Amino acid sequence: MYATLTQLKTYNKQKKTFAKLFGANESTVQKCSDALVAIAIVNAGIIIPANFELAAQSEVSVLHQIFDWTVTQAERIGKAEYVLSNIPLLISSDNILYIMNRVEA
Repeated sequence: MYATLTQLKTYNKQKKTFAKLFGANESTVQKCSDALVAIAIVNAGIIIPANFELAAQSEVSVLHQIFDWTVTQAERIGKAEYVLSNIPLLISSDNILYIMNRVEA
């Protein structure tokens, strides 16, 4: 499904918030969004914090900069949980909308 104008506005506001939070520019935040979409695609539409943290372990991953690699893995997974819980939607670079639904294990 393609994003509506309202969804694009919400997403752009979300990108600005995360850019400020992570000290990144909006282009980097979009690349992170695309990386999260890729994680979801290979995992039947599901992103769990552990998969997010795992994908970020590679130093070449755009997601790598989100985490403090001097803390424990459990703390990084906690941060992944926090980030995912604050993302209502993702929009890929080609404007395809992905609604984020929280699922409790």
